[in-house]
Amino acid sequence: MPIVVEEEQVPPEEVFTWGIPLIGDEKSDNILLKFLRTRNFKVKDAFTMVKNTALWRKEFGIEGLHDEDLGTDLDKEGHPVCYNVYGEFQNKELYQKTFSDEEKSKNFLRWRIQFLEKSIEEA
Repeated sequence: MPIVVEEEQVPPEEVFTWGIPLIGDEKSDNILLKFLRTRNFKVKDAFTMVKNTALWRKEFGIEGLHDEDLGTDLDKEGHPVCYNVYGEFQNKELYQKTFSDEEKSKNFLRWRIQFLEKSIEEA
């Protein structure tokens, strides 16, 4: 008779999107529904997208972005302000100043994600 060794059950790592845990929160239904809609309710595709999103958020350090000082401007009431001046990027000098190397591009992306995360949180 073979010996059966029971594996210790490790609880799943808690995964958050926009400050909401994907498991065990009533708001998570809305988030998961967004993934399902995006993938035309194909559960396998939506699940893959959720996994990839969770991995990317972890690798990029999204949860730690919230309190970083990335130069976000605030209005008189303390709300974050974002100026969208995409036409200005036709200005080669400004574009070079903002995106000329990988570090500057990454800093802009971190700032933009932080802005979006805070905006979603406030909604």
